[in-house]
Amino acid sequence: MTSPGASRPQPHPAESALCRSCGMCCDNTMFGRVIVTQWEAVKLRARGIDVTTYDDGERSFAQPCPRLSGDGCGIYKSRPHTCRSYVCETINALRAGHIDAGAAQDRIDRTLAARAALVPQAGDEDLFEYRNRVTDALEEGEPASAIPACTPELVRLETLLNRWFRTDDYAKRVPDED
Repeated sequence: MTSPGASRPQPHPAESALCRSCGMCCDNTMFGRVIVTQWEAVKLRARGIDVTTYDDGERSFAQPCPRLSGDGCGIYKSRPHTCRSYVCETINALRAGHIDAGAAQDRIDRTLAARAALVPQAGDEDLFEYRNRVTDALEEGEPASAIPACTPELVRLETLLNRWFRTDDYAKRVPDED
């Protein structure tokens, strides 16, 4: 992680293609909602994005992002600060030279495959909510063996997200993979 005040590594030439092939920060895999400022909320609502304002004044819109398409972000040049500032750990590793673009794409492909393997287990339930229900129970101290939805597929996906994509402040508690 880059410490405050330190210069950030420059973007890697492969970043754009990697992000478009991934989309997990926009498609409800990593986040359930995007927090926005009051001004951003006004601009997003003008673009037809439903922004919720909570009792505490926080504003956000739900994932998957309604402006995410196969071509990437439909509002890229005017995307919210939260979106502009988030950099996953795979891109951080790429920028730092710890991995190359091929290894980054392999991480993306393996994680997307793990997500695809979990989708049938969630049934009609939103996949993000399904996973959060399990990780929240684990964080509250419930043993994994007492949570039927805590399957090897769920543990695999959460482990890969923690290892390769989430920053430490977004990591979820999951049991060790067998």
